[in-house]
Amino acid sequence: MTPSSEATLNQSQAQQKPVELEQERIDSCREALESLKEVNPKQGELLGNNFTALIGAASQYNSVRGKVAEPTRQGIDSMYQFKSIKLCADIEKELIDSLVKRGENIPL
Repeated sequence: MTPSSEATLNQSQAQQKPVELEQERIDSCREALESLKEVNPKQGELLGNNFTALIGAASQYNSVRGKVAEPTRQGIDSMYQFKSIKLCADIEKELIDSLVKRGENIPL
């Protein structure tokens, strides 16, 4: 392997890594959401609707992302990243709170 092809491969891997990490985070969030739906169906449905709406909007943006100017793309990418991190944190928090409430209601 030549140094330039190795550098290209490393650059490609570096670009792929954030995408893979993002996908892992979304998958983990989806699993937490499924657990929340079992533990607290009402909140699970509410946050599930928000999750579905966010994924739908991000997918629609992704279809035109290549046609958007770089500064705009950076801003919109950051917005979706923030929104997904925030929503996943809300899902995790609600799951923890719901599990704690269930545990506290067990008589000893």
